[in-house]
Parts: sequence; structure tokens; C-alpha cells
Amino acid sequence: MTSQPSWRRYLRFWGPDLHADVDDELSFHVRMLEEEYRSAGLSEEEARRAAERRFGEFNAVERECLHIGEESEYMVRRKEVWSSLLQDLRFGLRQLRRNPLVSVIAVFTLALGIGANTAIFSVVNGILLRPLPYRDADRLVVSGMSLPDYRDFEQRARSFEGMATWASYIYKIRVTDEPEEIRGGVVTSGFFALLSEPLFGRVIDLDNERTPVAVISHTLWQRRFAGERSVLGRSLDLSGTPHTIIGVMPPSFEYPDGSFDVWVPLVTAMAATPAQLENRSLRIFRVLAHLKPNVTPELATTEARAISQELARLYPQSNTGIEYTFISLTDLVVGGIRSALWILLGVVGLVLLIACGNVANLLLGLTAARAREIAVRRALGAGKTRLVRQLITESLVLALAGGSLGVLFAAWLVRLLPRVTDDLPRLSEVTLDARVLGFALLASVATALLFGLAPALQGARGDLNDVLKEGGRGGVGMRRGGALRASLIAGEVALAVIVLVGAGLLIQSLLRVVNQDIGFDPDKLVSANVGLFYFTEPAQRTQMLSQTLERVARVPGVERVAGGSALPPQSGQRGTGFTVAGRTPDATEQNGAWWIGITPGYFATLGTRVLRGREFNETDSGNGAAVVVINQDLATALFAETDPIGRQIQLTNPEAGPASRTIVGVVDDVRYAGIENPAVSAIYTPFAQTPFMWSYLMIRSNLPADQLVRPLRQAIAGVDPRMVPARVQQHDDIVGDLIATRSFLTWLLAAFALLALVLAAVGIYGVISYNVAQRRREIGVRLALGARPGVVVTEVIVRALRLVVLGAVVGLVAAFWLTRLLTTLLYDMRTTDPLTYVLGAVVITAIGFVASGLPALRASHVDPARILRE
Repeated sequence: MTSQPSWRRYLRFWGPDLHADVDDELSFHVRMLEEEYRSAGLSEEEARRAAERRFGEFNAVERECLHIGEESEYMVRRKEVWSSLLQDLRFGLRQLRRNPLVSVIAVFTLALGIGANTAIFSVVNGILLRPLPYRDADRLVVSGMSLPDYRDFEQRARSFEGMATWASYIYKIRVTDEPEEIRGGVVTSGFFALLSEPLFGRVIDLDNERTPVAVISHTLWQRRFAGERSVLGRSLDLSGTPHTIIGVMPPSFEYPDGSFDVWVPLVTAMAATPAQLENRSLRIFRVLAHLKPNVTPELATTEARAISQELARLYPQSNTGIEYTFISLTDLVVGGIRSALWILLGVVGLVLLIACGNVANLLLGLTAARAREIAVRRALGAGKTRLVRQLITESLVLALAGGSLGVLFAAWLVRLLPRVTDDLPRLSEVTLDARVLGFALLASVATALLFGLAPALQGARGDLNDVLKEGGRGGVGMRRGGALRASLIAGEVALAVIVLVGAGLLIQSLLRVVNQDIGFDPDKLVSANVGLFYFTEPAQRTQMLSQTLERVARVPGVERVAGGSALPPQSGQRGTGFTVAGRTPDATEQNGAWWIGITPGYFATLGTRVLRGREFNETDSGNGAAVVVINQDLATALFAETDPIGRQIQLTNPEAGPASRTIVGVVDDVRYAGIENPAVSAIYTPFAQTPFMWSYLMIRSNLPADQLVRPLRQAIAGVDPRMVPARVQQHDDIVGDLIATRSFLTWLLAAFALLALVLAAVGIYGVISYNVAQRRREIGVRLALGARPGVVVTEVIVRALRLVVLGAVVGLVAAFWLTRLLTTLLYDMRTTDPLTYVLGAVVITAIGFVASGLPALRASHVDPARILRE
């Protein structure tokens, strides 16, 4: 029976009783078969052979025994693994309890690193990794057009399954007695069909796009209507026009961003300004389109360029040189901050590496102090693999403790984030979800390997005889790992230098943004938006604005006041093409310019310099000569070195009128599209000659905006209560809001750079202190033999500075290459700015000098007599 040894071999896991039972069972069946065949008349040999053939029927028994044996072996091994792991965990916890100071320092260091990484990853996850909360968000693309061009694209484009257009608007509402200014969107009927369903109610569609209805945001519903579902059917007064509320959007709907609170039909909103519906030069509308399957944004842009060329051929006056492109909605929403967040995540990763270096140095010292214990365990039969696993388990305990505390730290940072900034897109979606917690767990395990592997390998190798012969002194153990500790310190310094240089570049860039010339003086400048859309006649709008300026000028604390249709540096609002008499049109005319209507005294109020000619005065009325003022950028592009004063220019925007206008002045470039974007061409017309439907009051005052709110509202209410501004703003605050995201990211990176410096300093201090403790006997003997304390101090500091300088050099070289990733985040500067690199090297060297100086001074005060007695 050749099969018996096989099943007997696997049955060894079951003990002698079961082995005997199965063996007896099989033997019994074989004997019964032989007797059965002999009784049938077969010879003994024939019966034996027949029994062997039938023995295959018992293979099932053998296979079952084999299966049972394999399962038994697996269970035994798994039990051994878990038992060993639990033993390692218990032993590791006991070791950490024996060294509470080291354990606490390690846990808090890791908590800072893992917590910062988890918090930043939660921001990256919420803003970049999660898909936008819209239907087929990855197939939505956007562009900017005029309404007539949009209608042509609807008819000609074949890349899209659906298209819609919208434009932003400022509305004043008065649900209670207090007016409020809100942002809204005027949208076509297909707008919501491309994006999302309402929370409840209806959205704007073909059935209601010609009636004054409104869809409101979840935020406005909660803030102004207390979250009542009876809000449907109620009337909402939007700048004097009642609209019926038909729907409420869900909290996740924040298109185009979270500042929009209401959406109304474009057809009804434009009823009062029908000229804008046919104005091809008015490219203030945004187009939202849904790509067909297998159509990419690049293919859609290729088709858009072809259509743009056809429109330029059909409408040369308005469309020559105009080329439309499409970008993905995701890029529009988060594209401006994508690189900054990934860089920030990389920076906190470097900070975590520095923290790992510090913990590794702590564990190296702890492992060296346990050298005799580890040697005894090896002498008693413990293998190197078993010892490494034990030490890695201890590191894992530290990492998991630090990770748990780090998650709590990250949760606090995430809750704090909305209080610090509200300028990050999709900020409401930043949470600690399962993906973030998984990242924290992965980071904890990875850090355990990073900081635990080197001490574990260092502790598991070495000469047993040398360690055991040292007895209880631990000299060999204390001497081991010196080169590794030095390498870790140099690496920490290098990482700190990289973070420091990156933060220095961004801080310099921020200072350049803040201190640049934006064409006007925002200090003591206040603005308020008054709506003139209540008045249908242009002459009436001019009259009401003039009366408003007169009343506001008499408000105590107001030094100057003027009106303008644009709000620098936040919004230019309108654009226009133009032609210049005696000049062949080129790209300058085709690209157009900002078109801004202003009242006399506008430039004096802003603090904008008049470079040539004059600004407008009271003679530039509706009945006066048609005149314009242009900015320096346009004057240089059109006339180079010649004098533009007196030249004739005609605006091609139909709303500007057909008359040719005389240039009477040239002014400094004012930023109207953000302070980080370069100034572009601008044309100013007298408000009395081109009465816009809105105006911003620009007020120069020695009083802050909050003290002007009540007197301004009272003065304007005396002209017409409907024009009372809902918001009065300080221009310093407007400028601050425009750079808020840059400021937040810059100072956040600076905070991480400071944390990296602190961790590097702690690491240097710890290693130098450890080395001084190692050399305590040597230093005492040298002092006893006459060495001067100053020499000892110098030697200790020099040894430390060698490591610092080595790390700084490596860090500067690495920073030279890595900071190229910051190119898109820097303003008006290069990543190779020498001052930043020099300052980074100086700062890290100074930190190294201070961190090593304290242990050096302690070394110089070693008592030689006490050392000799020991």
C-alpha cells in the first residue's frame, strides 16, 4: 500500500490517536476486499490485485486526510504568528513604558508630521481628487463668448450634447428691512440640465425661461428663509424686480463658486437691455457645454477654432482675431490651485521625513543602550530576523500612537481651516473621510518602516563577544551607529533647507505682489455699489448719479467722491473694440479694451496719475463733445512715442454710440482684473455720455468703511431709497481678498518651514548631546590633563557644523532643482533668486550653531575629578 506513507505524513499534526484510527480504518477496508474476492473464487494473488485496484475508491479518504492536515498546519502556523505578534507587542509596550520620555517625544514628533500630512491630504482629496458634484463632471467644458456667437456655436458645433450660457450679476435683495448684496447668475434654460437636480422644487427650463422666476442656493435658503420648504412660490425682490422662487439647490451645488446665491432666466434679465442680446463685442458670457462620448476638450477646441475663423469671416468688425477655446470645468474650478496643493503636500512630506529622522536618532540611542540585552537574546538563540521583527514592532507601536494623535490633530486643523480662509474652491468638501483615514494609516506604517528599520538593523548586527565582554557598561553599543546618526542629521538639514528656500521664494513673491504699483492708492479708499437699473432713461441715470455724488460729498469724513462703472482692482465689467482714425487696424484693435464710464474727479479720487492731457470735467456732459481718456498701455500700443492727444478713436460697441471721440488725456495703468494680472488697455468715457446701468461710488475718506455705512445710506436714500448700497467696502480689504489664497498658502508653507527648522534644530541638539554623553569620560580626562574648556566647546561645535554645512550644501543643490516646481506660483521673480539661497544657508547654519552650542557648553563644565573617581 504505497499510498499510506502520504496520508500518514499529513496526519502527524493530529496526534497518535487519530493517526491510529485512520490507519486501522484503511487497513480494515483492504482486508475486507481481499476476503471478498477470495470468497468469490479468486486466488490469493488475484484477490490481492483486485483489492489494490479497488483501493482507489479509498483515495477520497486519503484526500480528506490531506486536506485536514493542510488546514491543521495553516491553523498552527497562524496561531504561532499571532502569538508571536502579541508577544512582540506586549514586549514593545513594556520597553516604551521603561523609557517614557523618549516615547512621549517620539509620539508627539510623529503626531505633528502625520497630522500635518493628513490635514493637507484631506484638502487635496476634497479639492482635487473628488470629482465635481455635477453630472458627468469630467465631460463638462467651458468657454467665454458673446450671446450672438453662442447662438452660432449652438447651431454649428458637433462636439457637444448640450450647451448653455450664463453671466454673473450683482443683485440687491431686501427680505427683511436690511438690504443685502448677493451674487447671481443669469442663465439659459439648459443650464441646470447640464449640472444638477434641485434639492426640491423646479429649475429654469423652456417652460419658465420667459417669466421672472428664481432658483436660490441652499445657503440663501437657510440664511434668509430659515430653511422653510414653504419658500416655493414666495416673491424675492431682486434689485426692484420681483421674482417667484421655484426651486432650491442642494448644498453641494456651488457653480460657478460658493458665492452665487440666485439664478434667474437670462431672457427676462436681458429684457431691459435688448442691445446686449445682439452685441458680438460683449463677451461677458460664459458657455457651459457637455462633450459627446469620445470627444476630448482638445478636439472641441479644434472645432471651436474652425468656427471662430468662420465667424471672423462673416463678422470682421467684431470677430477678427477672436479665437474661442474650451477647457474642462475641473481645470476652471481647481486648475489655479492644483499645483500649489500638490507642492504643499510634498512639503509636509519632507517635514514628516525630518520627523522620522529625529525619531530614528532617538531609537538608535535607545537601541545602543539595549545592546547587551539584544546580545543576550541572540546568544540564547534568537535569530536576526526575529530581533528585527521585534524592533520594527516597537516602532510600529510608536507610529500607530503618533498616527492616532495625528488624526486628532488633523481633525482640529480641518475644522479650523474655514475660519482661516474661505477662498479655497470646494472648501466645504474637505473632510476626514475613509480615504483620508486610510492615508493616515498608510503614513503611520510607512513612517514606522522609515524610522524603525535602521535602528532595527543596527541593533540586530554586531559582534556578540564584544558586546558581552563590555559587561554592563554598554560601551560598544554606545559607540555603534555614530555614522548613521550623522547621516540622518545631514539629511534632516538638507530637507529643512529645501523647505526653507521654497518658503523664502514664496514670501518674496508675496511681498512683490503686495508692494507693486496697481495704478491707484487703495489706502483710505472706500467703495459702494449703487444700482441705476431702476431708471430706464439714460439722462435720468446720469441725473440720479449726479445727485447721489453731491449728497455723498457732504457726508462728514468724505474728502472726495466720484463714480465709475468698474471696481478696481476687482472688475472691469465691460469691453469694447475700437478703430483709430488714420491707422490700419491690427491685433491691438482686434483684442479690444476695457470700457469704463466715469464721472469728473474719478482719477483724482483713485489717486491715479494723469500722464498727459486732462481728465474729464463738468463740460464733458451729454451734450458736450465726444471725448475719451486712454491708459498708458493703450497709448503705447497705438501711438508709440507720438502724442495721442487730439487723435480720433471710435468704439465699435453699439452701446457706445456711433460718434468718433477725441482723446483728451492719458492716465496711468489701473489694474481692473486682479492685481497679479498685468494691466491691459482701457478706454474711459464720460458717464454722462455713456450712462451705464450701474456705478460704483469711489470715496476718499479718513474714516473706515464701517463708520461710513450709516451716513452713506442715509445720504443715498435721500435721492432714491432703492439705490441704497447693501455693501460698503474698504479697498485695502478688496486687495487683501484678491491675494488671500496666495497669502494663505505662502504663510502655511512658511509655518511648515518653521516646523522643519525646529525639528532639525532638535535633531542636531539631540545628536550632539548624545555624542557629548558618549565622550564624557574622554572629555573629563582631557580637562584633567590641562585642556582648556574653550577648546572643547570649539571642537564640539565644529563637529556639528561640519554636518550642518554638508547637509546645507546638499539641500541647496536639491532646492535648485526642486524649486522649479514653484515657477507657476512665483510673481515677477525666478526660482534661482540668489538672496533666498544665501539666507537659507545662513539661517540653517545659525540654527546648527545654536543647537550644538548648548551641549558644547555643557561638555566644557564636566568635572574632571568626578570623572577620574568613576
